[in-house]
Amino acid sequence: MVAPLNQVLFMGLHTTAPIVVTSLGTAFNAAGATLTLAITVPAGAAIIVSASEYNVTTGGTLSDTTNGAYTAVKTQSDVVTQLTAFVFLNSAALTTITLTYTKALSGSQCDLSAAYATNVATSSAVDSAVTVGATSASANPPVLNLTSGTPGVAGEVFFGFSSGQGNGVAPTWTADTAHGWNTPPPFSVVQAVANSNAAPWLAGGYVVNSGSGTIVFHPIINAGNGARTANAVIIGLKPA
Repeated sequence: MVAPLNQVLFMGLHTTAPIVVTSLGTAFNAAGATLTLAITVPAGAAIIVSASEYNVTTGGTLSDTTNGAYTAVKTQSDVVTQLTAFVFLNSAALTTITLTYTKALSGSQCDLSAAYATNVATSSAVDSAVTVGATSASANPPVLNLTSGTPGVAGEVFFGFSSGQGNGVAPTWTADTAHGWNTPPPFSVVQAVANSNAAPWLAGGYVVNSGSGTIVFHPIINAGNGARTANAVIIGLKPA
C-alpha cells in the first residue's frame, strides 16, 4: 500500500529538534567554603557546570536546592589548580534557585561557569567514550590542544573547558572556532581575583558534532608574567 503524498512529505521532513545551549552566567570568590550562583532552568534540560579551584588537586562538590547533587564527569589537575566538569540531567523546572559549589579547600579562590542544554537525552546522556582531560606543559602562554574520544552516536554536544593559574594579567581566551567551537558566552572567561598571579581563570565552549568523529579543542590563552601550566577537559552529551 502506498502512503498518501502528504504522509510521505511529513515523513521526509521529520527531524530531531536541535540542541540549544543557554548561558546561566558565572560566579567567583576568594573566601568562604562555598561559591553560589542563582539559576533558572526549564524542566527536562541538562545543566552543565565547570568549576576551577586554586591550591587543590581534587574537585569540590556541586548541588542545587531542588535537584540535589550533580555528577562530576571529569576532573583535571595540574597540582596548582583543578578543573571539574559537572552535569545534571533532566532537571526539574528551576526559578532563581541556588546552585552551590562546596570547595575542596575552604577559603580558596574559585570560579564557576554554568549553562543548560535542551533536547539532550534525559537519561544515560553522558558519553564516557568522549570524555578526556589533559594538562599542558609549562609555557608562557600554556598551549592546550586536546582531542575528544569517539562519540557513540552522531549529533552529540561536546563541552570543552579550560583553566589555569593566573599570570598577572587580565586573562583573554580565544575560542577554537577553526574546529567549530562557539565563541563565549555561554562560558565566558572569568577569574576569581583580577590580574592575579595565583587565582585561577576559567573559560569554555561547546560544539554540536554533526557527525560521529572526534573533535579537537585548541583554545588560546594570552601570555602573562611567566610560564604556567593549564588544564582542559572535554565531555559529550547524547541528543534526545
